[in-house]
Amino acid sequence: MNGNVVKADWRRSLRRRRHLEDTARRKAQDHVDKVEAEAEGRRHCTNPDDAVPAPKAQRDFTDPESKIMKTSNKGFEQCANAQAVADDQQIIIADNVTDQANDVRQTVPMTDQMIADIDDAGVTENIRAFSADTGFFSDENMNALDSNERIDDILIATGRQKHNDRVPDSPKGRPPGYLTAKQKMARRNRTKKGRAEYAGRKVIIEPVFGQSRRGLGFAVSSCEPSRR
Repeated sequence: MNGNVVKADWRRSLRRRRHLEDTARRKAQDHVDKVEAEAEGRRHCTNPDDAVPAPKAQRDFTDPESKIMKTSNKGFEQCANAQAVADDQQIIIADNVTDQANDVRQTVPMTDQMIADIDDAGVTENIRAFSADTGFFSDENMNALDSNERIDDILIATGRQKHNDRVPDSPKGRPPGYLTAKQKMARRNRTKKGRAEYAGRKVIIEPVFGQSRRGLGFAVSSCEPSRR
């Protein structure tokens, strides 16, 4: 067989494969855009001529990557969602800023980034315990982190406890086999070991965000009364 013919056939095959891959990527991205648009109550448009902004649509030209999010004060603000993972010395191991208000989607990406960063730093020891608040819990996240060989123990809050609520007694023995993933995690959090590990959040990650806000000047404000 002629070598030039073989080379030409190979090039056509490569171009066709790349074309199919590009087409598949565009279709996949279009599907993701459509799902996100439906979730946000927007109309999905693929034709630029049809992509007309809604009358009440808003856009921040100063920070276009930010988004209007519901905040902890039950209001709405133009902001972003900052994520951080720190060790028991308050050293930030992984961080990210996203325009997704829900933390539950950040659990696995942040733990993956954390493990990749400590691997790059040459750390071979496993993570003794990983804790996160209730916004990061889902059955899928618990199963994904429990199956991660680099993390020994997972503690994610499954609900908020009121100040006057009685703390349940620590469970003893093996957990029943009929428990759901959420019930298993709640039981794990109530053990003496789980309580001790989760309590460390108050002196590990929470001060990190407080120090960051103060360092950027967000925690310092003043208000002078008007005088006439």
